[in-house]
Amino acid sequence: MKREDSPFRDITVTAALSRHSAHSGVANFHQMAKPTIQDARAVLKSAFGYDQFRPGQEAAVSAVLAGRDTVVVLPTGGGKSLCFQVPALLMPGLTVVVSPLISLMKDQVDALTAKGLPAAFINSTLTPSQVSDRLARADRGEIKLLYVAPESGCVPPASPSSQSTKLIALASGDTTSGQAICA
Repeated sequence: MKREDSPFRDITVTAALSRHSAHSGVANFHQMAKPTIQDARAVLKSAFGYDQFRPGQEAAVSAVLAGRDTVVVLPTGGGKSLCFQVPALLMPGLTVVVSPLISLMKDQVDALTAKGLPAAFINSTLTPSQVSDRLARADRGEIKLLYVAPESGCVPPASPSSQSTKLIALASGDTTSGQAICA
């Protein structure tokens, strides 16, 4: 079966799926049309403070940066999230992370924003006004990583002025999950 014919071309498990699309408006970030693994190592160090990737992470990040559909299965604490967070910070567009674990989602967004990284979440704990504000920020390109709960819908609605969704990630904690993503 060719990749274009695969029912999984718009699906990913645990890590990230590269979507081929245009630009982003987030300032102060390395937005590269063709980021390399060297660029990823630099972001790993500057944004997260790590000198090197853990086993399995570099291959996953390389695959995402190359635009390949990527499934990552790592043990608990193996650093699955960095496999989509690092490419998200390098590539143009928005990364949507679908996660059913609200507490994990909040913890990850809190950790990212504490480092000054442009992230937000949308889930059932927010008011409609807060959801609207976060969607507007994503539309303006002020957010690179938008974590959403499955019950909040698939992907934030796009408008002609919105940044393109570049990566979609399904995060499911320590289990493997595969779900279709609406785009």
